[in-house]
Amino acid sequence: MSQSLDIAHEQLPEQMRANRRQHARYADRLPVMLRGVGTDGSAFEVETRLENHSAGGFYVRLADQCMAQGAQLFATIKFATITPLGIQPPQVAVNGVVVRTELHLEGGCGVAVEFTNHRFI
Repeated sequence: MSQSLDIAHEQLPEQMRANRRQHARYADRLPVMLRGVGTDGSAFEVETRLENHSAGGFYVRLADQCMAQGAQLFATIKFATITPLGIQPPQVAVNGVVVRTELHLEGGCGVAVEFTNHRFI
């Protein structure tokens, strides 16, 4: 008779609970333009670089803004910074939702975003 391998999430060691990613993460610092609404209620648009990304989302640090968990945003991610003269770099436009935020001691706010949809442009 075999035992079930189903284990409740709460019974997993902390280390295993923390890493629930479904997709591999890449630490490419790709250029990104973000549009959203900050925790102060003001709309913003900022160009920065991703800290990391995957097929399901990305993590970015914002210097002057933070966003609330559950907030919607729009982003355009460029997959190249240098291209032959006159050729646009490959880009993807994404809509996403903030799934986690972190205030950083050195200032700024980290924002984890899960994609809700995307399209290549």
